[in-house]
Amino acid sequence: MGDEIGSDAAPTSRRTRALVAWLVAAALVVAGVVALRRGVDPVEVRPPASPPAVQMPSLPGQLGPAPTESQPPVLALLVSQVCEPLRTDGRTTLDVSFTLTNTLGRPVTLIRIAPVFPLSGLRALSTEYRAGSCADPGPPLHTGDVRGGGTLLVVLRLGLPPTCPAPYPVEADLTERRDGRTVTAGVHLLSDLGGIRFTTC
Repeated sequence: MGDEIGSDAAPTSRRTRALVAWLVAAALVVAGVVALRRGVDPVEVRPPASPPAVQMPSLPGQLGPAPTESQPPVLALLVSQVCEPLRTDGRTTLDVSFTLTNTLGRPVTLIRIAPVFPLSGLRALSTEYRAGSCADPGPPLHTGDVRGGGTLLVVLRLGLPPTCPAPYPVEADLTERRDGRTVTAGVHLLSDLGGIRFTTC
């Protein structure tokens, strides 16, 4: 009798353990599939959206477009050619000639051109406006009006220093009037005078 009871319990215990093991294995498989799907499916996990740039606070010193008031003025009269060779007596005077071109389709008035010398030594003697071009200078003009698309020849007569002026650059401040508004801006003419023959060099 005892033998029969023991033999009935053993198969039942084995079946219970097998069922539990099968359920655990199935749960592990399901968990692995779910974890794998989450790892490879890019749709399941989305990174948090960044706020739009316009909502970001403005910080002191942050880079960005400068205010309109700080933008340099834009000239309508542009330097189109610096005439070469430059005229000089080699010791006391130097003429820097260049043409200005009106980039607009309407007249622009040249009010003033003042030479600027980043290095001291040169000095301004006179400024002359002429018709024509570098290759064919015309007569002096008494007005600074430049027609739309037209050109104007400017001659800056400069005084030379007693020492060699070869390293000196030449710039100018140009003032023009257009559409009832006066604009002043700097223009670059020569980086240096190294290509000119001076008796003091």
